[in-house]
Amino acid sequence: MADVSAGICNDDRDNDTKEQFYTSLQEAVDRAPRGDNAVVMGDLNARVGNNVARWEGVIGKQGEEDVENDSRRRLLSFSAENGFKVLNTFYEHKEIHKYTWKCPGRGLKSIIDYFLVRNERNRNVNDVNVVR
Repeated sequence: MADVSAGICNDDRDNDTKEQFYTSLQEAVDRAPRGDNAVVMGDLNARVGNNVARWEGVIGKQGEEDVENDSRRRLLSFSAENGFKVLNTFYEHKEIHKYTWKCPGRGLKSIIDYFLVRNERNRNVNDVNVVR
């Protein structure tokens, strides 16, 4: 199994920084043999939403509703090009086990940490959730 842990690439960073991040991530994934159980996980600061019609096979219906950011396109394009599914978005959970970031004083919450697995290997994963 090839594990790739991804670090923070804030959405407010400039385009060059984001491109460098995804280039490095692509290089790490390219080093993993295609037949391996490649897993990408980490704080990717993307808000992928739940537009299943547009990203069929990449995301599921359990993502955040009506929320997207610039990093979304980058993460979903990366996932589609490499045959990854964003597994956080495929499993239904209570909010406490769904959102990976919360600001209680302001009532804000989002899913910005993700667990990606190659399509041919996702049947080996039974669930993905947040533990608080």
